[in-house]
Amino acid sequence: MSPSPVHMRARSRAAPYMPSYLQQGQKCVVCNDDATGLHYRAITCEGCKGFFRRVCQRRLQFSCKEGEKCEINKETRNVCQHCRLLKCVANGMSPELVLNEFDRCAKRKLIEQNRRRRQIEQVHSKLRRRSQPVSPEIVDQALIKSLTREYCANVDVPLVMESDFQFLDPSEQFNALLKEILRRTYSFATSIDLFRTLSSFEQECLLVKNRAWLEIQFLRTIHQIDTVERALLTAPPPSKIKSPNSDSSIQSRIKLAELVIEPAALSQDMLILAEAFQEFNLDNAQLAVLSAIFIFQPEFLPGNAEVASLNSTLWTCLQSLVEQNTAGGDTPERMAHWPKLHIKLAHLRATARRYFSAFFERTNSDKLGNPLSFRAEFR
Repeated sequence: MSPSPVHMRARSRAAPYMPSYLQQGQKCVVCNDDATGLHYRAITCEGCKGFFRRVCQRRLQFSCKEGEKCEINKETRNVCQHCRLLKCVANGMSPELVLNEFDRCAKRKLIEQNRRRRQIEQVHSKLRRRSQPVSPEIVDQALIKSLTREYCANVDVPLVMESDFQFLDPSEQFNALLKEILRRTYSFATSIDLFRTLSSFEQECLLVKNRAWLEIQFLRTIHQIDTVERALLTAPPPSKIKSPNSDSSIQSRIKLAELVIEPAALSQDMLILAEAFQEFNLDNAQLAVLSAIFIFQPEFLPGNAEVASLNSTLWTCLQSLVEQNTAGGDTPERMAHWPKLHIKLAHLRATARRYFSAFFERTNSDKLGNPLSFRAEFR
């Protein structure tokens, strides 16, 4: 059997750009090849344009052996460069318009900047059409106030452990901290009416399997980091809080480099997230709504229409808060604020997903147990 013929796929070549001022089939005034545009004040082909540019930039000089009487066309243009240059000048090509290498680089950079600016403006134009401002009438202000109050009472409070905490071994300390974080997150979640109507399994799906508790803690932690001093702001020790002459508003600062954290990269990732979120200047209301969004993720309860509806309501509330706190009017910077926040939130959730298994690998599951089994204690 003869081998089957090999079919080579033809390479598609896009038609070259032709300026509107060129007539169909217009020829180069120097060599009569197909012209591509106005180059240095003359209609020429790409070959003659490049030849003229190189000669002027390098200040090349030629001589003619035929008394400057050579015929220049598409076939002979490379035979006598002297006569080709004379014909370029005779047909209007101007050496003064040829840029040196520095100017060419500057022009190329300017063209690239303008191209990027046009692309950004196109994106902003689409955002203006698609991202309509939220009407105040559809924003649930009572929900925002309730979430903010419960967030400040249950999540955004100093983490103060029992007096014997310092005497526990590292594993027991870690379990105690994790249990307290889960307890606070559960208390915040149960302040939301819909969460209390869910079954134990559904609550566990949203709060634990969804990693909501870790995302909420990450969100709070990065807003406790001083990015300038690279330090974590913490509550003062219990002994100082109980002192009659102490100021409870004073915060301690722990350098991130001095923290002993496993995995070791966690403190650096927290700093990166803190720097990323710094420009948004989120207040407690926004942090509270975001924390609720982390809990009520429809993909973890795909058959529950109420969870999907609340998730949509929470996003509307958050967008309203962001628009209220973002100055600048209908500028490109302001229009980019909302989508940029989505990008940073995706970064935070990806970080939580990466560390989620590491947290539970270090716990003693027998001692920690199922976080939701402590419901009676949490109430």
